[in-house]
Amino acid sequence: MVRMVRTVLVALAALLLPACRSAGYYGLWQPKPLELTVREADGTPAALFSAAVLGRWYGEPDDGEVHVRVRLENLGSVPLQLPLERVELLSGDLQPFSAARLVSGQLGDLEPGAIRSVDVGFSPPAEDPDLRGLQLRWVLLVGGHELPGSATFQRVDPMYYNYYYPVHVGVGWGYWSDCHWDGWCSTWPDGSVQAMPPHTTSVSRP
Repeated sequence: MVRMVRTVLVALAALLLPACRSAGYYGLWQPKPLELTVREADGTPAALFSAAVLGRWYGEPDDGEVHVRVRLENLGSVPLQLPLERVELLSGDLQPFSAARLVSGQLGDLEPGAIRSVDVGFSPPAEDPDLRGLQLRWVLLVGGHELPGSATFQRVDPMYYNYYYPVHVGVGWGYWSDCHWDGWCSTWPDGSVQAMPPHTTSVSRP
């Protein structure tokens, strides 16, 4: 009986949650952030590349898009570029998202020692994509050479657990929790919301 009630409550929560969402980023994909050093063919460091899946945006004007923040630091001695058309996102079942769209920030030549951060948006594929995994692909242009790269992100799924005694609801940063009359509780990292708007920074080292 308890199992049946629990199943019904999970189904109701799944139906009601989208209706009461506030604008912001939902979902949690790890690693957050990812960071790697991009090297030229001779092993010389060219750039420090960092990326984080901010989540799936709900609200106008970008409803349903997945936003990725990319931070680049030029470690080399020549300018580098990150062409927007060479940035791609694939779902876990390898369906391509829409062409990358610049949500905030500016792309262009990044001079030696400079740091730039941009947010890029992708509309999901139409055919029910598997969003448990995401693959980000890109190509950096350094001194006329192409340096391709890729990174994989894994979604942290909702966690469910049982208590067979009265419990108190505790809400921690990044989690939405609920406890029901029978002592069954659920926590949705995927339902967490980060309400900050997309933003970007661009700085140069002295």
